[in-house]
Amino acid sequence: MMKEGYIDGKILILDDEREICILVKSILKRVKNFEVKIADSVGAALDVIKKEPFDFYIFDYRLGDGTSIEVIHELKKTYSFERQIPVVVMSAYTSDEDIRKLEEVGIELFIPKPLKREDIVSCAENFFNTQSNP
Repeated sequence: MMKEGYIDGKILILDDEREICILVKSILKRVKNFEVKIADSVGAALDVIKKEPFDFYIFDYRLGDGTSIEVIHELKKTYSFERQIPVVVMSAYTSDEDIRKLEEVGIELFIPKPLKREDIVSCAENFFNTQSNP
């Protein structure tokens, strides 16, 4: 039984397709008691991360107003990370060069779209299990 007010972790989802955000949020909420927030643009994500930190981030790569690399750079400036930034990037349209850029900024994992439920669940569970069992 879950304790009142207890959460397993805070996750920010960034995708300019609201349906994808809702789908990923729904999948994550069924797995554990995650607090999940949604942003639908680079600008919205920047506003959210300046106000509060998250444990884990799931970002689309290409957005209507830029790429998730801009948000990752802000994460690096705003919060210090002792290891790779806990960001999973997902995209249907990414070149080898884009993936190289993402690796250079230190993402945790890249997931190609179309998304598979098991990929989303696996990356979140692996991250949170690693954090609780260093």
